Amino acid sequence: MKRINQRAYRRRAVAMYAATLLTSMLLTGAAITLATVQMTSRRLQRNIGRPEQTSLLAQAALERALWSVDADSSWRKANTSGVTEKTNVTGLGSITTTYTDEDDGDLGDNDCDQVTVTVSATGNDVTQTLTALATPEPHPALRYALFAAADLTMQGDLTIAGPVHSNTDIVALTAIGVEDDGSFQVVSGGSIQAGLAPTEYAAEEIPLPGPSLSFYTNQATKILAGPGPPVFLDGLNLTPTHNSRGKLNPKGIYWVDAGSRNVHFGWLHLKGTLIVTVDAGYQVFFDRPCWIEPGESGYPTLLLSAPGGDVVINLPGTGLDEADTSVDYNEDGDDVDVFEETVKGLVWADTDDVWLAGSWSFKGSLIGEEFHVVGTSVIDSDPELAGQLIPGFTDGSLHLVRGSVREILP
Repeated sequence: MKRINQRAYRRRAVAMYAATLLTSMLLTGAAITLATVQMTSRRLQRNIGRPEQTSLLAQAALERALWSVDADSSWRKANTSGVTEKTNVTGLGSITTTYTDEDDGDLGDNDCDQVTVTVSATGNDVTQTLTALATPEPHPALRYALFAAADLTMQGDLTIAGPVHSNTDIVALTAIGVEDDGSFQVVSGGSIQAGLAPTEYAAEEIPLPGPSLSFYTNQATKILAGPGPPVFLDGLNLTPTHNSRGKLNPKGIYWVDAGSRNVHFGWLHLKGTLIVTVDAGYQVFFDRPCWIEPGESGYPTLLLSAPGGDVVINLPGTGLDEADTSVDYNEDGDDVDVFEETVKGLVWADTDDVWLAGSWSFKGSLIGEEFHVVGTSVIDSDPELAGQLIPGFTDGSLHLVRGSVREILP
């Protein structure tokens, strides 16, 4: 019986030591005293062998490496791949931490890249090294058909078929249809218009994703905006196999920079990624028939930058008719087809207000600041999109890949 009690005590001592150790490491450098933590640590060390102490130090160091990432949103830029950071943990030993991008050696170029985290702990003349794979997760905004950092206002003969979210309030000026997985979520303390159901309340605000446009524009083929103001771009067929306005981009990534002019798109077929940029205070319009769908790259469908201005998607619902522009949008050898006006995939708008109007259907995730939704549209989410890692649209953290932790022997 005495031996069993000793083993039980030892297990409790190990557990307490691990908890004390991690607490000490997370508080190292903070403006508070560690005397109590260190005293407890020293008392427990007498009941645990040196190899076990170092093993726990290494495990705590791995947790600390992940915690450090959560605490610093710019960690990828701050840590060059393969550079080692050394930390002295007072009274416990020392640890070194290395973040490595095994894919291309650059932690900062793509926030989707998997990272190898290596920690080496030295204490009591014993060293243990652990390595693990860690990866980000998709940004939570991708779960929603509409994600508004501010208010979401709706009216008209709308149908909400997927979850929508606002960090502030959801307002319905008319009755709104709900079907399938349609639901309404705000952050606790916000309001949801009476009559909307089902409703949910999130515990805390979800931040807007902030993708780097240069990541995409560096891969894009630029399309000249043409004369104006305003700029009208009609009859475009932009795909990995066709560009009706110039050089082909095999990834289907195209960029229009209208500068200090409003820009209007119509009679457009996009299969890929379209980046549209205008100067502060100007507007981006999709206000004639459009058929917009994602390509094969796993990138966003539309990246729209109109800071201080507006993005307006107002499709008339008459259909994209090839005969109107004599453009073979589906590249089947004729120009007699008519296509339903739809927008699919990830749409991100860096602007004050997003206006959705007209008669069309959406399936994917629309992300922006404040939304005004009118007309007869159907708004739906895409569950597959919520599980995708898309550059610029991750949670910014690192999560251990299950079963990837390994000890590196000397």
